[in-house]
Amino acid sequence: MDTDNNGFYLGLSLAGISPGVYDLTAKGFSHLRDKEGSIVLSDGVNNVDFSNSETDYLLAGDVNGTNGDNLVNSIDIAIEVIKLDETAGVEREDLNQDTIVNSIDLAMTIKNLDLWGDN
Repeated sequence: MDTDNNGFYLGLSLAGISPGVYDLTAKGFSHLRDKEGSIVLSDGVNNVDFSNSETDYLLAGDVNGTNGDNLVNSIDIAIEVIKLDETAGVEREDLNQDTIVNSIDLAMTIKNLDLWGDN
């Protein structure tokens, strides 16, 4: 499932699960996993706010591997440094999606250094 840029998932339809209270997680392509606990899902279409009313966003910088390892560490920084000034094939490393890996992307990774995502 994909959220919009503000962290909302609109139109979650239950298929194969019963209505109830669930813990849901979201993980961006280059971001740490975020867990929202005790989400009430009802029959039909549900909307989920993974941003906590736009006060809590997924943290960027987990660029290690295909799905990341849910940790921002020195490996992620090294990958960002290797990709500096590149524009081709850097969808994962271009954290702010401005078509180039630069100091902004590296700064975002450094800011979140040693942080783990939720399990």
